[in-house]
Amino acid sequence: MSALDRHGVWVPPDRTVHIRQPKRRTYESGCRPYGLSEPISQSIDEVPIAFACAARCLDAECLIAVADSILNRGFLNEDELGALLSAAPIKVQRLMAKVDGLAQSGTESISRVRLRGMGIHVRLQHFIAGVGFVDLLIGESLIIECDSKQHHTSEEAYKKDRRRDRKSLRNGYLTLRVTFDDVLYGWDEVVDDILEIVRAGLHRCLLGRRVPSIREISGSP
Repeated sequence: MSALDRHGVWVPPDRTVHIRQPKRRTYESGCRPYGLSEPISQSIDEVPIAFACAARCLDAECLIAVADSILNRGFLNEDELGALLSAAPIKVQRLMAKVDGLAQSGTESISRVRLRGMGIHVRLQHFIAGVGFVDLLIGESLIIECDSKQHHTSEEAYKKDRRRDRKSLRNGYLTLRVTFDDVLYGWDEVVDDILEIVRAGLHRCLLGRRVPSIREISGSP
């Protein structure tokens, strides 16, 4: 994980220094891949070796988020990621089916995985005319934007985000912005807000464009 971070891959917050251990030496904090370990030839492993080792140090949703980031940055493709986990347990290998290289941040990846795990239909990096690509779209009109300090705190980014929100609302969309802390440490409150909107059916149609209910369509009382 430490090496991936140095290469610019998204990794979850972790104060531990992750050190890959040589074949014949064992450290309590050492990291190793599933299967055989590559010889150590440099101080910072390249992305393929680092990912293979990080798989043991990550929970399921963070492993998916890291794999998303590797794909998004073009370090590896899906087949290469899968091959690196060929010796991993089946349940770990199956996580690669949930990977999507369109994701542009770890919080976006984790939010997507959690919402889909709840049975909520989510579209990733959906294009909206006049607005651009949005992080996540639930149903037809609920936009979830996953803001990070790195990309959303500058004055220009602040202005851009507000313009996008204004255009989105004008076009009938609701925008819910969540932060890094919201996703990693306050998810219960976030998901309560999302579920309230979904239960009210506000995600099913653009504002001002009412969609008839199934009862009205069928003509039943």
